[in-house]
Amino acid sequence: MAFYKKKLPFFYLFFFISCLTVRAESLYQQTILASNPFGYYRLSETSGAAINLGSIGSIANGSYQGTPSRGIAGALINDSDAATGFSKATQNYVNMNALTGHMIDGNDFSFEAWFKTTDVPAGNYQNVIFSSNGSPSENIFRVGTGVNGGIYLSTSGGDYQYGSGFNNGQWHHLVVSLPGNGSGTKIYVDNVLIATMTFGAASWSSSNRFSISAEYDATTPTDFFNGQIDEVALYKKILSSSEVDLHYSMGVNPVPEAVSILLFLCGLCVLFVFRYGQQQ
Repeated sequence: MAFYKKKLPFFYLFFFISCLTVRAESLYQQTILASNPFGYYRLSETSGAAINLGSIGSIANGSYQGTPSRGIAGALINDSDAATGFSKATQNYVNMNALTGHMIDGNDFSFEAWFKTTDVPAGNYQNVIFSSNGSPSENIFRVGTGVNGGIYLSTSGGDYQYGSGFNNGQWHHLVVSLPGNGSGTKIYVDNVLIATMTFGAASWSSSNRFSISAEYDATTPTDFFNGQIDEVALYKKILSSSEVDLHYSMGVNPVPEAVSILLFLCGLCVLFVFRYGQQQ
């Protein structure tokens, strides 16, 4: 009984704290970080900067411009983390210029985000989710929704729209993977591969302006996004189809809240046993 009293309590306490941690942590966040993004922006802040949780850290924090709707309901199921709403009318966006220099020509690149919109832009390029531009008006990488509600993608080598109907006012999970040479570029929406193509390689070394919810014409932001954006992640690699599947699944069907509650209750039971055992 002496061993029970003096040694096991540490295990009980550790188990109890672990149960609390499982309940508190965002499983989606941990899943994304396991894929090693260099930029990861949850866009959940109600004030201050757009915090980068990715590998290059706070040096690449973003700056909210204008008056976006911050702290609104996010895309993820069973995750209280918020999203940000953007508007063409008020021309708000996130300045991401601190990303300059972190991508070079030939880098593989994947972009990931959740978005929701009902916008029908006048041109394919006028509802931008994320962009990278060079001087004076070079379009390095742009992605958004087009006139048919499809996914608009543009690099130095051209611009096209793929699919349709994603401007239906529902949250959608978007992944674009762009190899360094442009060959085998892929677009996934809601875990469905909607397009594979050979695309122009992105001239990342020329990029000096990055933004969420806008692009730049020379030094002027324009083509603002109308809708909500959540969970933006940037990778210097090609996300595999299994990673896309896992990320999407963790957004729409994570470990149920009931499981977290059960673990929490187990921790309480273990703590009770620990306290009762100490009294014996």
